[in-house]
Amino acid sequence: MHKKTIQKFTKRLPIIDVLLVAVVLTLVLSFFLFFLRKPEMIEIRVKVTDQDVLYANTLPTNSYAHQFRVGDKEVDAIGKAIAEVISVERYNISADRQVVYLDMRVRATYDTRSKRFSVHGRNLAFGTPMRFNLDGVVFDGIITDFPGLLSEPNRQKRVIVKALGRKVEPSVAASVQKGDRVVDSKSKVLIEVIDSMVKKEERVVATDRGDLLLRYDPIFKDLELTLQINARQVDGVLYVFDDQPLKIGEQIPLNYSSVSVLPMITEIISVEDYTQ
Repeated sequence: MHKKTIQKFTKRLPIIDVLLVAVVLTLVLSFFLFFLRKPEMIEIRVKVTDQDVLYANTLPTNSYAHQFRVGDKEVDAIGKAIAEVISVERYNISADRQVVYLDMRVRATYDTRSKRFSVHGRNLAFGTPMRFNLDGVVFDGIITDFPGLLSEPNRQKRVIVKALGRKVEPSVAASVQKGDRVVDSKSKVLIEVIDSMVKKEERVVATDRGDLLLRYDPIFKDLELTLQINARQVDGVLYVFDDQPLKIGEQIPLNYSSVSVLPMITEIISVEDYTQ
């Protein structure tokens, strides 16, 4: 009876009205499917960047790094927590800069079609910048881990590279020794020096006649290093310190308690899978 009534009613409507009703019903259905997605709490890992937006690619200063506390929250308009810091990891990478990682529990929605989580209206992806407004600090961070990324197979890599430091002070070059390690706050080894060689720095000089000659610098040294790096691979790209690409020509910071050097990668010797 109802079916016949609907068919009789639709026959009286012009075709344009039928199409309009169909479009409206589709929009209403899409609206409910989009806005009624049930949010859930997930855990992500964020690397904090500099508080100055002009220097977002650099690391936070010591004073800024110590503003983050376990339990810091971001709340919505009705006071419900939408993000909370559950762990803080920090370690010095230079005299006035620190690396800061935050493990956070955040409210996210999951799109079954794209199979991706979104937070603050942005899809979660490795390297995505995102802003959080916590109780005591507003900060920008880079997403380094989230559900789905953590399950990628063979993501951890052990990489052997050759690196060269040019124009290095003799005392600095001599202080970098085989066995030196760069570690994080949990004593996890990030980089280990497996060979170190100090040589006279070679440079090209021009004579008054325009001839080019190879000469040794009387003061500065070349520092040739072989490094073992515990890296990660995301979408086929190797990263060290979570978000710094590991490529020939890239500089890699070696920061120890008493010295810092910045050699350039000249060769990638090997890449192997490893488990922590």
